[in-house]
Order: sequence, then structure tokens, then C-alpha cells
Amino acid sequence: MSLTTVDFPRLQLQPGDRVLDLGCGEGRHAITAWLEADAQVVGLDLSLQDLTTARERAGQFDKPGEADSALAWIRGSGLSLPFPDATFNKVICAEVLEHVPEY
Repeated sequence: MSLTTVDFPRLQLQPGDRVLDLGCGEGRHAITAWLEADAQVVGLDLSLQDLTTARERAGQFDKPGEADSALAWIRGSGLSLPFPDATFNKVICAEVLEHVPEY
């Protein structure tokens, strides 16, 4: 996978974990989590262009039939998450704050 800035061993990802990559951009951390742990991963980002790139990148990996069920890409805002509480047991939020005005 491309350069990641997340210390994945520290996350202790396990098969079946539900992971949100908040501000996923082009998907490098979401894809890495999906590949390393067979986790259920959702990448959330405001940019439709970045989500399209993420979907294309994920499609380059040989996991037939799994990309649609274990890895999802959703356009949305971290300021108003489109998920109920306790949907995820792990969250990645890397290199996001610099894109949030007046956080």
C-alpha cells in the first residue's frame, strides 16, 4: 500500500472489527485496514473525486467479492456523522484537522 501515517499495529485490528476512516481522502488508510485485518471498513470523505479514486484503488487488490461487502465509501461530513452511535469500534482520523476551518 502507499505511504501510511497510521501506526496500524497500535490499533490492534482484528478480523471483524468495524473501522471508520474519517476524512479518508483517496483511501490509503481504509484500504490498508481492510487488507491487514479483514475488517469491515468505511471511508468517509467530503470529496467525491477522492472517494472515486479510493474505490478505484481498492479494486486493484485481489479480494474477489469482498470489496463491496467489507469496504464502503461514503460521502459525508465528520461534523455530522451519518451513523448511529457505537457503529464502529475503531476510528482512524489522520491528516484531517488541517482541512477543518475553525475546529
